[in-house]
Amino acid sequence: MNDNRMSDNKMSGNNSNPLVGILTNDLKIDLQARILVTVPEIVLKFYENGRGDEFEVVVVDEIHLIQDEERGIVWEKMILMIPSGVLFVGLSATLGTSEELFFGWLKSIFEMKNDVIDFIKTDKRVIPLNFYSYCGGLIKMEKVESGDGVFEKVFRGEVSLIEIESDVENKDECDGNVK
Repeated sequence: MNDNRMSDNKMSGNNSNPLVGILTNDLKIDLQARILVTVPEIVLKFYENGRGDEFEVVVVDEIHLIQDEERGIVWEKMILMIPSGVLFVGLSATLGTSEELFFGWLKSIFEMKNDVIDFIKTDKRVIPLNFYSYCGGLIKMEKVESGDGVFEKVFRGEVSLIEIESDVENKDECDGNVK
């Protein structure tokens, strides 16, 4: 997301006072911007170094990465260090069945700070989720439609791609597994 954001930043039209900057371990661009796109590790460093008061809003994408074995602790520390009064927005398209448990945990943290937190859920996808299969030595990728649950059936092994995709060339080269 950070890299994509920089091309969008050019639309601000004011290079002397840019609206959006980026700060990661690899990139440092327009750090004086009003909006700083960064990663949880950088936000945590700001808080640990006593510079957290520079944030009015913290928006994190892929908040489900708090479950990541290596980076999860950074996400957790960052969330715990966000002071009362700072607007926090966490985004994820893949929380799944743990969403209520996760929201309960977040709610308890923000209630300790006397802050309010809301959980907003939507099943609408702005960008369609598509899955593709690669079968054996075939050159082309085959799209697997997900709207009718076909991908899920293939993923669970209930049905093979060979049974689904009648137009796949050289079927005997494809073992029917999603790769």
